[in-house]
Amino acid sequence: MLESGIEPDRFTFACVIRACSDSFTVDGLGVVHAKSVANGFNGDAVCSSALVNAYSRLGLVAVAERVFQGVYVHDLVMCNSMINGYGFCGMGGDAFRLFNRMRSLGVSPDGYSFVGLVSGFTDSKYMLIGQGTHALCLRSGYVSHDHVAVHLSVCMLGLSSPTSQCETWERVRLNLDSEVIISSTLVDMYMKCGKWDTGLHVFKNMVEKNTVAYNSVISGLGLHGQASKAFVIFEEMLLDVRVRPDAGTFSALLSACYHAGLGKEVREVFRRMMDEFCIAPMTEHYVYMVKILGMEGELEVACNFVKALPVPVDPGIWGALLSCCEMHGDTIMADFVARQLYRIEPEKVAYQVMLSNIYAGNERWSDVMKLRDGIGVERSKTPGMSMVY
Repeated sequence: MLESGIEPDRFTFACVIRACSDSFTVDGLGVVHAKSVANGFNGDAVCSSALVNAYSRLGLVAVAERVFQGVYVHDLVMCNSMINGYGFCGMGGDAFRLFNRMRSLGVSPDGYSFVGLVSGFTDSKYMLIGQGTHALCLRSGYVSHDHVAVHLSVCMLGLSSPTSQCETWERVRLNLDSEVIISSTLVDMYMKCGKWDTGLHVFKNMVEKNTVAYNSVISGLGLHGQASKAFVIFEEMLLDVRVRPDAGTFSALLSACYHAGLGKEVREVFRRMMDEFCIAPMTEHYVYMVKILGMEGELEVACNFVKALPVPVDPGIWGALLSCCEMHGDTIMADFVARQLYRIEPEKVAYQVMLSNIYAGNERWSDVMKLRDGIGVERSKTPGMSMVY
């Protein structure tokens, strides 16, 4: 297009900016941003909205804020872009402040405003604000809008696996499940705030239940030490012909077993996941297996289990094994595991600190000093500089 002499307009730039975001091309986004400014679109509402969305989705919230502040008129679309950016990055407080500021300026929120706001409420400290937002959403009539309803469950509380989230999005697109989704949200909210009995009551009174709802209540019961009740819910799920367990279901079950110290049950759940339901294990499933083996003191079995996994082994799995070594003060195995982690993530300091603590627990002070001196040298390197931001 440029070679043919056709100059891009604001919509062209917006499309290319979105493409950079979708492909996680940070360098390309910087170049396109600079080109849009050179073409006179600095502060343009269309380009700026696209840039705010793109930078936020790439985790560059500070850059997104600078773009937002550079726009003279903060209309609904522009505010929604920034609120969604905050929400995407889990910055619920910032999203809430901008949401209130927008309303105080006389800009009425729409469904997308609620979506962005709710998606930032990822912590139990936001429960009261979340309930208030839910009530406002109901009063405003947006709860029946599908894109708002799904964010009240999936984005606000992150209670499903990526696969089930995709399924939920598809069902919402087809105008299904809005009431189920709201109920699932309430279940998860009460569970995360320690009211597991209330959450279970809401779950039991749901007319129709989906996989998200089952995963939510199983996970919540497991976190509160109610593993036996979690297994009862799982068995009820198997009898429900409308739903099928997914990777998130088994992650919740393994978590419940781990928190209750049920080593035998962990092995059985892991076996059923693969053999009976043909679900390929993910990193989180392997981590729970390693943790439960380590908790039982079977470090050699845990180590052999990790060695037998397909390569490359995720560093999170090796990290779980290293934490088990720390629990039992096993410096020999810790040395071996640390070498694997250094090879995968040589720049990560957390594992070195963990190994240092293991050495200290065994009074290997000379090794502690060597390791910590090395950490100090690495952390004193000159930081790299960014591009044109």
